[in-house]
Amino acid sequence: MSFLEAQRLAKKEPSYHEGDWQAIPSVFGQAVTTRANRARSLQDKLKASDADIYGSVWYKTLQMLGNVEDSVMANALSSIKALFSTLPPGLLATTTQNLLEMDNEKRAAKNRDGQDHLVEQLTYEALQHLANSDKPELASGLILKTILERPDASSWHRYLLSIGFLKRLPAKSAENILLSFATAIGEKLEEQSYVKVGENTTGPSLVKVTTVKYLAQILDNAEFISADVTVEVLTELFKSGTHRDIRIATLESMLSMLNKLCSGTEESWTYNPQVERLLTAMESVIPVVGSINEGRPPREQDWQEAKETGKLPETFDHVADTLPPLLHVIMYATASSQYPALAKFRPRFVERILLPALTRSEDEHRRWLSAFVTKHKVPISSDDLPTISFLPSQTSTMVACFHELIPRDLLERYHKFISFNLTKPAPLKKFNTRLRKDEDLQNKRE
Repeated sequence: MSFLEAQRLAKKEPSYHEGDWQAIPSVFGQAVTTRANRARSLQDKLKASDADIYGSVWYKTLQMLGNVEDSVMANALSSIKALFSTLPPGLLATTTQNLLEMDNEKRAAKNRDGQDHLVEQLTYEALQHLANSDKPELASGLILKTILERPDASSWHRYLLSIGFLKRLPAKSAENILLSFATAIGEKLEEQSYVKVGENTTGPSLVKVTTVKYLAQILDNAEFISADVTVEVLTELFKSGTHRDIRIATLESMLSMLNKLCSGTEESWTYNPQVERLLTAMESVIPVVGSINEGRPPREQDWQEAKETGKLPETFDHVADTLPPLLHVIMYATASSQYPALAKFRPRFVERILLPALTRSEDEHRRWLSAFVTKHKVPISSDDLPTISFLPSQTSTMVACFHELIPRDLLERYHKFISFNLTKPAPLKKFNTRLRKDEDLQNKRE
């Protein structure tokens, strides 16, 4: 290292010429290569253990990587990579941990060269070797740590947390890493759950959406863990991941599981406890799709704020006569070619998911209307307005697609809504005319 330090000092001098120091990087590479070539014969002669050779030869060699530039390290890259194939799993885990810590220091350095990424690359390759070793469970904690602490390396996440890796793990280890991952995602995303709408955040994303979506997708065919654990992980992901794509991916994985369970005879799934557990898990969708804003369902404090300040909770910014993405998925799930077995599950699905979601939407819409009427002094009581889901298209779709499965009182409420729109009271018509002329209000989501 003294040669490299001398070169760094020399660069500060006006007389420095790069060509005079060209041999230095190759010396570093030759030194590492020579150590690699002689380490095995030295171990045989001394009858030393792998741990002894690692401590005396490789530990300090790898430490040097944190102090050299990529242009220097490149000369020893092949020898360092070859080391990963020769180390036993325990020492490879130690090496990987050391490389992670070393790269963390490089990543934290303010003067880090934008091209200085060889240690990072070596870290991920060491992790892959460890995941493919005889003891893949040693890689579990390091892979989880890497994914959670390095969201910017999402392109590597699929390689590290691969289906092949999860299948190589003992079943309990696979369950633990997936449950730990889902729990950690929940903790990290909780603080940013309500920073998505109307607020700015200057910090980096805590977890990449693509990574969480990938986890939901691999659970779709998760033969390496029990169905109960899969449902638990998906439920945790849905509750913690407020991003639309995350929720759609987890919901689609749940529907795919339900479709598989319902693919047999009716007797095989009618009393299947897994079907009941999955339906219970899917009920976590109801407060979201039944909300006035499925992207950001109002919290109780939002309603309280509306009472105190008149600031109404934001509604979903939708196109007329269309359903929000999540609501669209569940509304048409039993008619989708993606889930053919769910066609015979329609009655139970309507009863457990669609009707409760509609009721939730009606209740929340009523609450919002009451606040709106009070704020804008609408010349009619909110109690005199017909009961309807926040998006009338939700009710109309239910009536059109599931008329034989919905209760009579829902049809009656929908009929009253249609009749009311055809014969609006004169004061309300006058208010609506004034409302349409209010440009400031027209530009607001309320």
